[in-house]
Amino acid sequence: MRYALPAAFIFSFLLLALAGCTATQPQATEPVVPTYEPPVIVPQVANITIELVRLPQDAVVEGSSFSVTWFVGSNLAKTATRTGIYYGEQSKADVYAIDERAYPGLTEPKSGDVPGVYDATITAGSKDIYLRAMAVVDGRTYWTDEVKVPVLAVPLNLSVRITGAPNDVNAYVPFEVNWSVDSNKPKQVSLMELRYGIQSAPVPDITSYPESILVLPEDGLVPGSFSANVPAQLFQGLVYFRVHLVVDGQDYWSDETIVRSVQIGFINAAN
Repeated sequence: MRYALPAAFIFSFLLLALAGCTATQPQATEPVVPTYEPPVIVPQVANITIELVRLPQDAVVEGSSFSVTWFVGSNLAKTATRTGIYYGEQSKADVYAIDERAYPGLTEPKSGDVPGVYDATITAGSKDIYLRAMAVVDGRTYWTDEVKVPVLAVPLNLSVRITGAPNDVNAYVPFEVNWSVDSNKPKQVSLMELRYGIQSAPVPDITSYPESILVLPEDGLVPGSFSANVPAQLFQGLVYFRVHLVVDGQDYWSDETIVRSVQIGFINAAN
């Protein structure tokens, strides 16, 4: 015996089936767009260094020249607008970031790439040399520590001699005396004079020659050749001459030279 399902029942079943199919459908989602974040750029800071890389290993001789080499370093390409060696005969080791006027000497300033190697030449005086390398990069000055270069002083060998003077002169006529100062190195003269008098002095002394004619070199330095015009003596007799000079506080004298003053003009007038 067959039973027929009511139409209402079948319709309800279909609605439930359709509802179940609808509930299991996946829901559509919007695509995710990644957010762009620019990379963080950290600015680089220049690390400037300066160091002396070559100096004399031993003492240098007075008057000789020596070279100094230094290196200006940086982690970035830079330019040294000015660099050189400051130096002098007095230590300034207790002063850092110093005023450039602290050292009287400066090698020829240079400019160039950083990092870079530079060199300069210095002529030694008579005393030890104290020096620093310096560089200006981006408006800032960089210094090395102070370094001492010992100097071996050469003993001074200085002499003075009269090279030209007449044997006889007219007592009424001026005359010239010439002399030469020899020295193994240039020296500053504190005093140079031609001294003379009418008495001989085996041991030179200023009081023995009361008359004096001052003669100073144009640049104040010896060695060199010099002369002086001596006024007419206006008497008949012997005149004794010596050249006297003072260098580094020490007196130097030439040998004594004799000039005879005769009254030639008086004799000629009488004739």
